[in-house]
Amino acid sequence: MTTKGINMARKFNFELAILGMNAMYNLPIAQYPSFQKEIEWQAKTFPKNTGIGMDLVVKRLKDFFAAYESILADELTEHKSIIQAIDDEKNPVDILVELADLLGDIQVYCASEMARFGIPNEEVLKIIMESNESKLGADGKPIYNEQGKFMKGPNYWKPEPRIRELLVSLLPENAPSFGHDDAKS
Repeated sequence: MTTKGINMARKFNFELAILGMNAMYNLPIAQYPSFQKEIEWQAKTFPKNTGIGMDLVVKRLKDFFAAYESILADELTEHKSIIQAIDDEKNPVDILVELADLLGDIQVYCASEMARFGIPNEEVLKIIMESNESKLGADGKPIYNEQGKFMKGPNYWKPEPRIRELLVSLLPENAPSFGHDDAKS
């Protein structure tokens, strides 16, 4: 069965595809919010990076986030080819194909990283979307600044406390600590 060219017989499950991709590329998949799988993967994949205890954890996490920044920066430079395609007056469909590829790559990369740390993508995005909806003005209409960015209305709430509540609720009782304050407090 098709509707406007879309095959409705098989629904694509993005989260399962991400888990499959991480497994295929031997990337970690954490079962609950944690740095542990990432640290174990880095120790196995990059054995020359040595250290012990908290020093190792901190070094590996800093290295990871530096690499993460670099990878996202590389992805974001793809916008230059889109701008060039617009300047060259390319076919609008070809420009949209490049834009879809850029935005899709970023979504896939972010979802893969969330799986590495056991962060539930769909649930976190739901909280963020609900927070975005809370930005509406008192009249229930969007508030925009001069650049077209949504501004925060009087009922806005930050998503981080609810994300924290979600992640803490997913932690097992014996979740490893890295010497910081207890995650559940």
